[in-house]
Order: sequence, then C-alpha cells, then structure tokens
Amino acid sequence: MRTHAHRFVFVGALVAALCLLAGSGGAGDKEKVWKPFLPAKAYKELVTRAAKNSEEALTGTPSEEAIKKAQFNGLMIAAYALSAKGDAEELAGAQDFALKMAKTAGEKGKAAQARMYAVSLAKGIAPRAGKMTDLTDPKAYVELADLMEHYKTKNKGGEGIPPALQSNVRLKGTQNGIEEKLRALSMRKLTDANMAKEADELALLGYRAAVVGELTYFYTPKKKAKEWQDLSLDMRNAGVALAEAAQKKDAEAVLKASNSLNSSCSQCHSGFRK
Repeated sequence: MRTHAHRFVFVGALVAALCLLAGSGGAGDKEKVWKPFLPAKAYKELVTRAAKNSEEALTGTPSEEAIKKAQFNGLMIAAYALSAKGDAEELAGAQDFALKMAKTAGEKGKAAQARMYAVSLAKGIAPRAGKMTDLTDPKAYVELADLMEHYKTKNKGGEGIPPALQSNVRLKGTQNGIEEKLRALSMRKLTDANMAKEADELALLGYRAAVVGELTYFYTPKKKAKEWQDLSLDMRNAGVALAEAAQKKDAEAVLKASNSLNSSCSQCHSGFRK
C-alpha cells in the first residue's frame, strides 16, 4: 500500500514532467483539449503496447501496483482513441473496452474480466460503438500521481525507455526513464546515426507526452487553474512537435523541440511544486 506521503512525492513528479514537456503557446480552452493529431500507425502501436502491458499486469492475482498499472494503461488507450485519426466507431469501441478494463481492474475479484478486455485490445478486437467519452474526469479512473509515475526512472517505479532510446550508458542504467531521456535530448543534438535509430521511438514518445498533456488538463487545481491548463495544452503541443520532428528525422528540430520542452521548468516549480 502506498502512503499519502509517497503519493505527494509523485505529484511533485507531475510538475517536473510539465516543466520538461511544456512549450510555448496554448490556452486554457476546454473546447480545444482533444485534437486528432495521432496518426493511425502510431495509434495502433501505442494501443497494442498499452494493452499488452495491462494483460501482463492482470495475470494471476495482481498486486495493487499491477492493478494501477492496468488502470493507467486503460486510461491512456481511451485517450489515444480521442486523439487519433480514423474510423469514429472503431475508435469509440476501443475506448469503451479500455475504460471497462480500467474500471473492472479496480473492482474486487474482477481482474480476470479486466484482463479479457486487455487481451481483446491487444489483438485489435473491440465491438464498434457510438459516440466516445470526452474523459473530462480522468481521476475517476487514475489519480494524478499514478498518471505521472511512468515518467520516473525504472528503478524508482517508472516505465523506463526502450533500448532504441538508451543512447548512453546512464540511460541504460540508473537514468533509464522518460524524464531523463527528455532532459538528455535537450542537452545535445543527436548524431545522424542516432537520429535514424531513435526516430520511430521518439515519435511515439512525443505522441504519448501529448496525450498525457490532454489528460493532465482535467486535473486542474483550484488555484492558478488557467496557468495549469495552459501548461497542459503546451505539453500537448510540445509533444506533437517532438513527434513530428522525429518523423522527419530532423535532429536540429528535435533539439529545438526538446529545449522548448524544458523552457518552463522554473515557472512550473515556482507555480505548483511544493
């Protein structure tokens, strides 16, 4: 069981991630939160990975941590569907299964049922559905701290980064984490060889960051609400910029986007980190 203090530390991680991911532009306009920027190929890959992670987490008798991991991935799949370009009814069906997975995973004795949803999503199988849910209350599925935990290094409970992004010894070891990778990207331009090697994974990383930004918008605190919302949408925009730069294999643009992702750190820390 996590302590409240532990969760408080994770909330601090949100601010760090916002600092790393916040760029310029954006406005706290609820009507503009969800945008269809996610290409079909990237959507399929991200959903498949998230579903397989959930399937693995829900095998056997899952721990509390495993259940939270499945709920996080379910929420992400639902958000991917809202951010994707494609057949509206197919996307709605995937979102419906993803939210059912997130919900049932947290209910006593229903881990096996939740895993069945994950298996179907991993195979790309879900009944077509009607209108999608806007996900204006993601905290009904995942707490803010759990949403941001995956940015931490792997040895501190984070998700880590795939081998293609482990471009130095530190990123293969103690700094194996999304936040640390983003920091490294902002410090030095990738070589042509590394740019070619990392392009596909960097694009996925950027798109994931953008979707997390959209979700983060709806965890708005009572104080400085507009600032929070602006930063959330900046996070979305900066993630898309990184993804598009990576797809073009433009190392200079990746460096520029990464520097933009880090530019608001001091503002984030002074405004929200306690």
